[in-house]
Amino acid sequence: MWFSGGTGYGGDYTPGLVGEFVFVTANLSVTPSSGYFDQSLEFTGSGFAPNESVQIYARGVGGSVLATATADASGSFTVSAVAPASPDLFGAPRFLAGLGQSSAKLGAATFTMLPHLQVMPDSGAAGSTVSAVGYGFGSFEPVRIYWDNPRTYLGTVTADANGTFNGSAAFPFTVPSGAPPGADGVIGRGVYTADTGTGPFTVE
Repeated sequence: MWFSGGTGYGGDYTPGLVGEFVFVTANLSVTPSSGYFDQSLEFTGSGFAPNESVQIYARGVGGSVLATATADASGSFTVSAVAPASPDLFGAPRFLAGLGQSSAKLGAATFTMLPHLQVMPDSGAAGSTVSAVGYGFGSFEPVRIYWDNPRTYLGTVTADANGTFNGSAAFPFTVPSGAPPGADGVIGRGVYTADTGTGPFTVE
């Protein structure tokens, strides 16, 4: 559940519960406001104390630090970071906070994680073994994996707490023998959220 009103922000990853509510005293924005894991993000802040250090947190104040910026003489800054792994809760955005380390001024922005699939490697022959990795699905959500053309069910993998399956939890599969040469892809569909992510693959 997420909400914001006036200068207040609140949110949590547990449906029906609010884990944090803060009143912002500075300005923070993020571009883009939605995207994929590991995507480049640009944070812009203003209204902080002149020349102070500002930390950008991944999950509200006290979470992991995404970036550290130094405000200029007017209390403004721009800093880049990458989108962290994050689950989707039916389109609810992630709360990103910027805290002035000397003034304790707080800025807040939200970023919506979109589901995304990658195939590793992203090309190969029919009958070869590859793996699909996914990001931005629901926490502990089963994700059904399909080959796109011809549409073929490959199996189901369960995402972790961050809505991710990668590394040793990646989904291995065999490229269907009937897949025609050329551009094709793999589809992941969350059982609970209905999130759909796609990953391109070229059949050689």
